[in-house]
Amino acid sequence: MTTDIAVPKSAQSLEPFVAAGVFEPIDIHAAGSLARLITGLEPEIILGAALAMRAVREGHVCVLVDDAYADIDLSDNAKKLPWPTPEKWRSVLTASPAVRVVEPSETVVVAPGEALVPLVFDGVRIYLDRYYDYELKLADFLLDRSGSERINVDESEIEKTLDEIYGKLTGEIDYQREAVRRALTGRLTVIAGGPGTGKTFTINRLLKASRILDGGRPRAIALAAPTGKAAARMTEALSDGEIKATTLHRLLNITPQHPARFNADNPLPFDLVVVDEASMVQLALMTQLFTALSPNASVVLVGDPSQLASVEAGAVLGDIVTATTPDPDSGSVNVALADCTVTLKRNHRFSAESGIAELSQLVDAGETEAVLSCLRAGHDDVVWIDPSNPDDTARVEQETIAAATQVVNAARNGNAEEALEKSIEHNVVCATRYGKFGVHYWTDKIQNELLNTILDCGADRPWYAGRPIMITHNDYLNNLFNGDTGLVVSQSNSAQGLDELKVIFAQDGELRRFNSSQLGEHTTWWASTIHKTQGSEFDRVVVCLPEPPARVLARELLYTGITRARAHVSVVASEAALRMAIETPALRASGLVGHLRQSE
Repeated sequence: MTTDIAVPKSAQSLEPFVAAGVFEPIDIHAAGSLARLITGLEPEIILGAALAMRAVREGHVCVLVDDAYADIDLSDNAKKLPWPTPEKWRSVLTASPAVRVVEPSETVVVAPGEALVPLVFDGVRIYLDRYYDYELKLADFLLDRSGSERINVDESEIEKTLDEIYGKLTGEIDYQREAVRRALTGRLTVIAGGPGTGKTFTINRLLKASRILDGGRPRAIALAAPTGKAAARMTEALSDGEIKATTLHRLLNITPQHPARFNADNPLPFDLVVVDEASMVQLALMTQLFTALSPNASVVLVGDPSQLASVEAGAVLGDIVTATTPDPDSGSVNVALADCTVTLKRNHRFSAESGIAELSQLVDAGETEAVLSCLRAGHDDVVWIDPSNPDDTARVEQETIAAATQVVNAARNGNAEEALEKSIEHNVVCATRYGKFGVHYWTDKIQNELLNTILDCGADRPWYAGRPIMITHNDYLNNLFNGDTGLVVSQSNSAQGLDELKVIFAQDGELRRFNSSQLGEHTTWWASTIHKTQGSEFDRVVVCLPEPPARVLARELLYTGITRARAHVSVVASEAALRMAIETPALRASGLVGHLRQSE
């Protein structure tokens, strides 16, 4: 945490919090600006503003007044900071000119002409005004779409088409069929499920049913995902070659210079919009998507709610699924939303004896002792590596270097297809960038070994055949986006009679070649963070966790890492790290579940 932050005079009350490392400069700047705009603000309001900024930066939508510092890694000294009591905070918030006070059940955004204030307080949560607006708008969209069907729908024809695809109904419920039926008749469908439960297969069947119902004519359908990598994988996985998936930013035509081209006044020209990897979509982007849908369009959200949420604010898919289950205190549940949600549970990818399937299910359920037993059980496809055992770690390092060597050899031979295929057979996914068994540790370990053995270049020459490249910022000029991965491959230049290095990306079934000078910001990805690998799968995966009390350790992080593997997973983690991860669900502060449940 940063402690050498200049605190403006208007926010001097935050000095002890800054000294304790609670805030970053952007939090202090925002709170100080508010204090200068509205003079005489109480310290509790300035603190609330800084915490609301910090919350969004940490992935939350709001701050819970009763639990404001729950996710702050506080030392003993920091716990003695001048935190206001919840009672004092509520009293000051409700009387402040910088705060709009609303009821928790309020479902109306600010009316035209109503004065905007920077903070919103609903008696339980403090929001930045913009994020409260996002949350309320999205709740309204979800409630409206879950409560009504599409117009001009011939349900008898739909059932006939489903019979043609799936066969006649039997006594057992076919949840994939039900998901397709819902998507064809309703304006909102949520398809939730873990890896191998048939989410992609269901989308394929939905596209086939749509084509049959439209008499073979191309229907206005959009396929989208939150990242370029996820969109490319969606396109590859679907058998419908006529429709290519795109990113949500490209679908809505959002650029750094301009807001979304498509909105309520200029809706998307599609009858059906399918969003894959929906767990990765943040609150703001999901709200923009729903704003841009035409009234009679059907939207289908597909994803695994147990995976990591977006790095930005909100955990929308998880909140929607949670709202379809009974509230533990009141028992309330949104029945209409539950009717729109189909959870696929039957696993079609792994056998009944699969250790990966068992391990991921136990982690998801938070069964710590059962997870440890599974790791010790000796499954063929699951290995537990003790990071304190040098023999065990040396073995997994050598296996990883051997896999990297195969990539380099194929790339040096100019075989781009083989090299790209080898590059996704084995991957290291890490919880952290730095530290032992972090991204930089593995990248240096692999690259140095390659440089010392098979590569004919020094460490000062970063471009070599076989180097895997990951784009780290959207590059609109080259149509390369954050998370896209490629490979440096030796290519013959017949004109010059020489071999040259090209960076090759596989996109839309084609190989795109670039000179290194054409690329924007990028990095070497012999290893990557678990966050960066969402939407990807590999044959063999090495999952690495840091030692506690690392704040990054969470159940969803471990689950996401394990479920990147198709055939084999090695977990490099101490028992203490595993226990902390399994027993720490990554909760995001939000009011969306409450808004959705209260509608009933």
